[in-house]
Amino acid sequence: MRKKRRLILLGAIVVILCSSMTMIVGYPTIYSPYSFIVVLPAFGFYSLIGNGFFFRLLSVLPVAAVYVAWSLVMINESKIIPKGSIVFALVLVAGSVFYNLASFEYGIKYQGEIHTYIMYLYNIMCFIGMGLIARVNRISPSYMSVVGFHVMLFSWLGWVSFPWLGELI
Repeated sequence: MRKKRRLILLGAIVVILCSSMTMIVGYPTIYSPYSFIVVLPAFGFYSLIGNGFFFRLLSVLPVAAVYVAWSLVMINESKIIPKGSIVFALVLVAGSVFYNLASFEYGIKYQGEIHTYIMYLYNIMCFIGMGLIARVNRISPSYMSVVGFHVMLFSWLGWVSFPWLGELI
């Protein structure tokens, strides 16, 4: 049980670091894509405390909190990725694909062709990464791959899952 909590806590740190990259610059860039999952809470925090370090930290905490809550509930001592997590990931991936395709014209118009395609590439790389982890887990089940899958899922959510493709904020 202690090992589980330590790994989940370490995963939360990774999720926070990856999620914080989404708003590291004050506008969407190739390495700072402004994922809606972080930007939406940021609007609320900005009105409370303004811009700055604490604003950026508070903006990523909801993603990390959901990661921790989800992991504590879904990850047990099993060495197999829970079906609920796989379904959750597939729903989010499908939503992200739909969002990215629907935002294509705005991305091209406001962020440019290279930026838009790089956002797509990042997402595809994350999809492949989650798929590879799930496949490795299916072939050789391990607790580390279960935690790794969840860390990858929530890091992707916080960093680039639904990138800002449109007019600047």
